[in-house]
Amino acid sequence: MSRLHKMSVQGIRSFGNRDQDTQVITFFSPLTVIVGPNGSGKTTIIECLKYMATGIMPPGAKTGGAFVHDPKVAHDTEVRGQIRLLFQDVTGHNVQVQRTLVATQKKTSISLRTLEGVIIREGINGEPIQITSKCIELDKEMVTAFGVSTAILENVIFCHQEESNWPLSEGKQLKNKFDDIFAATKYMKALELIRKIRTEKLQTVKISRAEIGHLKTYRDMLNQKRRQHAEIDERRQASKANVDSIKIKLEPIDSRLEFIVKENSKMIDFQRRVDRLTNECEALKKQIRELNAVIDEPFQGSEDELKLLISNFQRDQDKKKRELQDLEAKKLATERQMKKLTDKRTSDTTRLGAYEFEEKQYKSNLIRRLQFLNEYNQQSSQIIDKNDLINYLDKQIKTEQKQLMEKRLFYQQQETNIQKDLDKFREQRIKTESTIKLKSSQVEKTLKEIQDIKQQQKQIEQYLKQ
Repeated sequence: MSRLHKMSVQGIRSFGNRDQDTQVITFFSPLTVIVGPNGSGKTTIIECLKYMATGIMPPGAKTGGAFVHDPKVAHDTEVRGQIRLLFQDVTGHNVQVQRTLVATQKKTSISLRTLEGVIIREGINGEPIQITSKCIELDKEMVTAFGVSTAILENVIFCHQEESNWPLSEGKQLKNKFDDIFAATKYMKALELIRKIRTEKLQTVKISRAEIGHLKTYRDMLNQKRRQHAEIDERRQASKANVDSIKIKLEPIDSRLEFIVKENSKMIDFQRRVDRLTNECEALKKQIRELNAVIDEPFQGSEDELKLLISNFQRDQDKKKRELQDLEAKKLATERQMKKLTDKRTSDTTRLGAYEFEEKQYKSNLIRRLQFLNEYNQQSSQIIDKNDLINYLDKQIKTEQKQLMEKRLFYQQQETNIQKDLDKFREQRIKTESTIKLKSSQVEKTLKEIQDIKQQQKQIEQYLKQ
């Protein structure tokens, strides 16, 4: 059972807000009687107990801040009211609770606000454990600590004198009050839950009874299977003993059979090896006959002499390859030289055509000049010797023709020389290509001979290894 020990009040109603105005009330067990004249604070103590237990303020306290000491009386704009309660909870541990209210004087009214509450409990090892109202719901914690519902604390134990006539209220309100006090709503909910659980259990029993018949059948089947299993296990044990005796009798037979299987396997492997060697021997004989048919002149020397011959043959082959590469390089150089000469011939031919065109132009200009001079002589009063003019012009023509002939002869000589060089390079190219073809065929033939010799050597070595 919970029990009140002490309560301190500061800044509530007529209690001053200064530290020296703090009043401490000590409660006695099992009864504490509070007496005093009117206005001495008897009701205030009950209001403080109710506020600490339930967090419910007295009627009219929220509007106007009447529950907290008046700031005007305290000559201050803000007054802090604080209540502390020390009591023993239902488990026998001491609990200390603190609630704080602040009233602020404004121009026309007083505003009231609640600060953070604190609850301090004794731990397992006796050390205090402090928890604020930010972490828990302080009102629910107080109800749990007192072990009494909020309705009983509010309407019975700490009922305010202005609300003490609630038993005379209307029927509906009175019923709600009694339902809250006696927890009738919880009782009805509990009854409803019991009915629901009873219905579910009855349904479960009905289903279980229906399953009992099936379970009995399964039980009978299980017992039958167990008996069959026992019989089978007995037969298995007997069969196992019989098998063990047969195994003992079969051990010498198995040993003899294993020896025969190993010997048979050895014989099979030996026969396979004989067949393989016979086939290889026949294949080598066939290869020897084929090689003898292909080789016109069999080599009469030793194996070292044959290897030396193959080595010399390889050097000759490398030498021919180098000669072939040199001929290829000469061929490329000849082709480049032929291209240069062809380009030069084309250029000289173009220049010769240009000179011939200039010659034609010159002759045409000369004829026009003669015509112009004749016309001029006919119109001019001066007498020009016609023979002198003709001689002069013939001389000029011959000079130009001589120069033109010299240039023509020069270019003809150049063309002849180029043509000779071209013919020479063509002939050299044909010879080079013929030589390349010949060398290539020789190299191919040599490679084939080397391959044949290597194949013969390989076959001979395999034959000698056998």
